[in-house]
Amino acid sequence: MLQLRDQLFNMLANTPLPKNYRMSLKALYQRTDLFWDYQFSEIAQAFEQLVKSHNVKGKRVKLNSKQEDWEFLGIL
Repeated sequence: MLQLRDQLFNMLANTPLPKNYRMSLKALYQRTDLFWDYQFSEIAQAFEQLVKSHNVKGKRVKLNSKQEDWEFLGIL
């Protein structure tokens, strides 16, 4: 999990994000190589750990009653 968290952080750190712009973690996941190596639930868990450790800024959002996503808001 530590390797995944590091890969995810490096990918996010190299993702250009305009000021006051939010990017869906699911959209990022589907457009990267992480899509081939990990399930989205693993990516979401690693992202949540990065948010809790104050490495990235993110917000959990409900897509519908059964699905959740995260919004990537930037690197802290």
